[in-house]
Amino acid sequence: MNELAKQLDEKLCTLDYECARNLELRVRHAMSLAEEESSTQLSSGWPNGYFEQTAGALAREEFERHV
Repeated sequence: MNELAKQLDEKLCTLDYECARNLELRVRHAMSLAEEESSTQLSSGWPNGYFEQTAGALAREEFERHV
């Protein structure tokens, strides 16, 4: 068990039932958000749909080539 898990376990033991329950629900919610975020990443590390959303974003920009 890492240090954060130990601290969480100790904190849950010191809280009354309702507070401990609320803390547990918040931690579970944060964990599910983190899982969702990591599952939206491609294996290359880019978010799903990134290239489709950004393709052509600079199409109307004029670039000047310096020689």
